[in-house]
Amino acid sequence: MSCLTATILGAASEAPIWTSKVGAIAAGVTATVALLALLGTVRQLRQTRAHHYLQRYDEPQLLPYIVKTHAVIKDDGTVSTRIAKWDKMSFAEQLDVLLFLNFWEELASMYNRKLVDRKIVAEWFGDAAIAYWQMAEWLVLHQRKELPEDGIYSEWETMCAHIKRRRAA
Repeated sequence: MSCLTATILGAASEAPIWTSKVGAIAAGVTATVALLALLGTVRQLRQTRAHHYLQRYDEPQLLPYIVKTHAVIKDDGTVSTRIAKWDKMSFAEQLDVLLFLNFWEELASMYNRKLVDRKIVAEWFGDAAIAYWQMAEWLVLHQRKELPEDGIYSEWETMCAHIKRRRAA
């Protein structure tokens, strides 16, 4: 080994220990900043999704479906009368009603999986979600009984229960 190489290797091995400590601290700070940036991005994405549902709820194209749904699910008579009215509707008319109910199920699915900002959803949609659930529960129970899938609108039901518990706390 040459004298120059031995001198360089000796100097490197005698480097101050503080340089490796500073390097470790810098790596830790970088990891922390990256984690905080990731958490901020996730939070922003949840808020953006919640606002997307607010926009969809306010779209004029949805209004006719809300009106049709409200006309079917509102409390005007006994449950058996409402079920008879539902069963007499054409498939297309039923789909029009279900489109708005499916909006709630989709939003609730995102809510239950914490993929939307729950605070925004509870504040802006909470009263409406619970009110529509109470009005539509008879139809949901009827569909669960009539169709092979017994978990129809279970996400919406779960979200409403969570919002009620959250408000009670």
